[in-house]
Amino acid sequence: MRDEIRLAERLGVSPRRLWGEPQQYRAVADGDSFQVVRVDEFTSADIDLFLAAKQAEESISPRGIPYEDEMNKDARFHVGGPDGLPRVNHAIRAQQRADRAFRKKYETEDRPLDGLVWPVTLVDGEGRNG
Repeated sequence: MRDEIRLAERLGVSPRRLWGEPQQYRAVADGDSFQVVRVDEFTSADIDLFLAAKQAEESISPRGIPYEDEMNKDARFHVGGPDGLPRVNHAIRAQQRADRAFRKKYETEDRPLDGLVWPVTLVDGEGRNG
């Protein structure tokens, strides 16, 4: 459900609309005639869903484990894959190599290169950005 709430937020629609509820309209008297007015897209319940999803997302570490569990001194963790060995994240490897090469070439004691961010783009098998 959290993924659906995130998707609705990114699309700019209410979760109700994402789940198939059509946009609602109402007729408002305007003198001798009526004016059709769209009902507000986001109810307080929708906003509560967005806030709850954000809070749940922020409680999960980059490792996919709730921070509360990671901070528990009695918790036990398995590190590595099923065989106990580390895995290579090739995107991180590419970032680290680019950073090392750049720093080696341009960083000096009087010109530190703090805070560099290296965006990573997946290139498909034919050499195009994918």
